[in-house]
Order: sequence, then structure tokens, then C-alpha cells
Amino acid sequence: MPDTFAQGHAVVVGVGYDLPVTAKDAAAVSDLLCDPGRCAYPKDQVQLLTNERATAANVLTALDTLVETNT
Repeated sequence: MPDTFAQGHAVVVGVGYDLPVTAKDAAAVSDLLCDPGRCAYPKDQVQLLTNERATAANVLTALDTLVETNT
């Protein structure tokens, strides 16, 4: 099994109300980032926010956490 990209962190957002494919695309990007044969990000370091979970407050909180993690 390949090494994980331990320093990799991501927030992936997809709001699919009028464009329903965007939430599926966001999930696919998240899966790609966590795929051990591709990007190999640790799953607990990739936050996926789609549809109802993709509120402004949740996105800002996720971004704040991302900044705190990388400083």
C-alpha cells in the first residue's frame, strides 16, 4: 500500500440545488483525494460538505480548521 500524503488536508464543497451533479462531483473529488492509489490523503483530513451541510457557517468553520491545521 502506498504511503499516505500525511500533510494533505482539504475541504470539498458541493451545493447541488439547481445543479444536482455538483454534489456528486464534490463527492467524487473527495473520493479521489482519499484514494490510496492516487492522492492518498488521510480520510480524516478531507472534509466533504454537500447540500444541506454546505452552509456558510459550516464552510467557514471548515476553512478556519484548515488554516489552524496548517499553521
